[in-house]
Amino acid sequence: MSWRNTFFCIVFLTGCSEAPEFYHGYVYDQKTQKPLANIQVKEDYPSNAKSAYTDTKGYFKIKKDPQSITDLIFSSPDYGPDTLLTVWSQHGESIGYVFVNTKPDTAFLTPKK
Repeated sequence: MSWRNTFFCIVFLTGCSEAPEFYHGYVYDQKTQKPLANIQVKEDYPSNAKSAYTDTKGYFKIKKDPQSITDLIFSSPDYGPDTLLTVWSQHGESIGYVFVNTKPDTAFLTPKK
């Protein structure tokens, strides 16, 4: 197999990875560093936004549309609302993702005053 065929095989195999199925992660209090329960986490869609509430460990999981990705809104009577980006670009060079990776990410919320 030539180097060209090997190159195209590698590109094909790495380009066919499955899109993440869920948004998931943990939510903590910024000051106390303790997990927050009953924080609503929802997709930032104008309609048909899916949502979930954090459990006692601060964990949430939302099934996402495999064809799209959106920001997440975190809110409760004592915290938020706070909108966090799930995708961003660093000077156009690299793209970063949070809450859609296989390893869960963490959000830190500041209480309302």
